Order: sequence, then structure tokens, then C-alpha cells
Amino acid sequence: MIVTDLNMPHIDGFALTKHIGSVRPGLPVIVTSAFGTAETRSDALVAGAHRFMSKPYDLEVLFSELREAVTTGRAATV
Repeated sequence: MIVTDLNMPHIDGFALTKHIGSVRPGLPVIVTSAFGTAETRSDALVAGAHRFMSKPYDLEVLFSELREAVTTGRAATV
């Protein structure tokens, strides 16, 4: 399971998510961003993310997503 932000210095979250999908299909990826829009969410899901979470997010929701991904191998659909 990977939790990543969209904004990073050398690679953005979209590219990272696509890369992870090509080398480890099925590995759950949760993408986060403080600048989330409906388009950003859609783009993250198209890139292969199992879940997109806008910041700030509730830690209990994140923990629930992590538990679901570990238990089932995929992120919950909320």
C-alpha cells in the first residue's frame, strides 16, 4: 500500500501512480492533495489510484482506508 501526495519535487503523484501500476499491478495507492478538485480526483483514479483524499482529511478515514487495503488488498470505496 502506498500513500502519496500529488505535489512532489521530482515526480508528481499521477506519474508515480501510473508507474506503480505498471510494475506492481494491484498494489493499492491512495493519492492525497491539498488542491483536490473533481478533475484532480478523476485524473488520479484514471492514473490507477484506488482512492483520492483531499487534505486536510480525517485521520480515522485514512486509518479505515489503510485497514481496508491491508485486509482486502484494495482501498475501500467511500
